Amino acid sequence: SVMEVITLFLPLKAGTCLSSVVSLLLILIYAHIYLVRSRGRRTGLSTSRKPAQQSEPAVAPPPAPGRGELKDEQYRLEALFSRVERYMKEKEPYLDEHLTLADMASALFTNKASLSRAINQISGKNYCQYVNKYRVDYAVSLMMKDKRLKVIEIAMMSGFHSLASFNMAFRLFRGDTPSEFMRTVHLSNLP
Repeated sequence: SVMEVITLFLPLKAGTCLSSVVSLLLILIYAHIYLVRSRGRRTGLSTSRKPAQQSEPAVAPPPAPGRGELKDEQYRLEALFSRVERYMKEKEPYLDEHLTLADMASALFTNKASLSRAINQISGKNYCQYVNKYRVDYAVSLMMKDKRLKVIEIAMMSGFHSLASFNMAFRLFRGDTPSEFMRTVHLSNLP
C-alpha cells in the first residue's frame, strides 16, 4: 500500500539523495491519480474534463417544482405568516428590545429559515424591518395617548434599544422624525 512505501523511505538518512525523494513523490502522485481515476470508472463517474458519454447522469437532478408544489409552498408560507401576525398582535413580543428571529421561531414552533422566508415573501420586509414596523406603530399610539412623554421614553417603551435606531425606523415608516410627528400631533390638538 502507499503507507508501506512511505514508511520505507521516511527515516531519511543524512546521505539520502534529494532526487530519490522527488522521484518517490512523483510516483506517489501518479499512483494517487491512477487510483482516483480507476475508482471513478468503477462507479460510473468521470474525472476527466470531457463530458461523460452516458445515457443518463449518475445522479438525476431533482425535478423542477410543479405548479402544485409552488402553491403548496405559498400556502405554507401564508399560514406561517398568519401565525406570525397573530403572535405579534396578541403577545406584543416586539416590545422586547432583545427579540431575535430565533426567539420568534421558537415561540412559533418553526425554524429561522422558514420564518424569515415567510416574513420576506409575504410582507415584503426583512425580519428587522417587520418588527420595527410594529414598534413604530406602537410608538405612534403612545404619542397619541400621552403627549407628555419624551421621545427617548417612547423609544424605550416601544422596544427600541437606542434613540438612533428609533429615529431611523420612524423616518423609514412615517416619513418624518418622531419629534416632527409629535409637533404636528400637538399642533393639531390645539384649540
